[in-house]
Amino acid sequence: MSGEIENLLVGAFGWHSTGWEETFYPEDMPQDWRLDYYSQYFQTVLVPYSEWRNWTATTIEELVASLEEAVFYWVFDLPESLDSETDKTLRQIKAHFQASAYGILYHGFKRLTEELTSIYQVTYLADESTFEANAPHAGGLEWVWRQNGLVLWGAPLGYVSDLPDDGRAQADLLRKFMASLPESCQAGLFLVGNPHLDMAQLKNLKVVAELLGY
Repeated sequence: MSGEIENLLVGAFGWHSTGWEETFYPEDMPQDWRLDYYSQYFQTVLVPYSEWRNWTATTIEELVASLEEAVFYWVFDLPESLDSETDKTLRQIKAHFQASAYGILYHGFKRLTEELTSIYQVTYLADESTFEANAPHAGGLEWVWRQNGLVLWGAPLGYVSDLPDDGRAQADLLRKFMASLPESCQAGLFLVGNPHLDMAQLKNLKVVAELLGY
């Protein structure tokens, strides 16, 4: 269950990192309880391609049931390759998750199928040199955000490969992202791509966003 995004929501790259078993999740918590626990702190997640591409219909139904009453937004990491099976899986996910299946973070320039772009918010990601070489062929340039050698464009979405430890640096990062947004979009998602992220840093980023009024 998810409606319109009203604030800046931060999230991690997946919710299964081994390093979080002792530092974030309570000791001996069953694995199938972790998503619900994660959602109590964060309302969005970037799902690794290696994970969601193997979801079965049963897995999808179980995930929907586990967050049935939660406001939660899923973004799916997608490398440059897209075959018929992954396309089918993304459409199947959308059919079950509905509005909760929010977006796709796509590493590349090739346009996705019209059906996918009509049902997902698609954000493109490339390193700066690759972007400059291919920019004439890139669509969705109404919004572009550059940071730390990466370029994002298309549907506005905050993404960094890692997070600074310092709270002031985190605040500066969030300010730059929010300043990049169109006037009609003053809320959104901000995801951190480090699979071994210290969750204390992500909790701090959430606090920083709240203190800044985002």
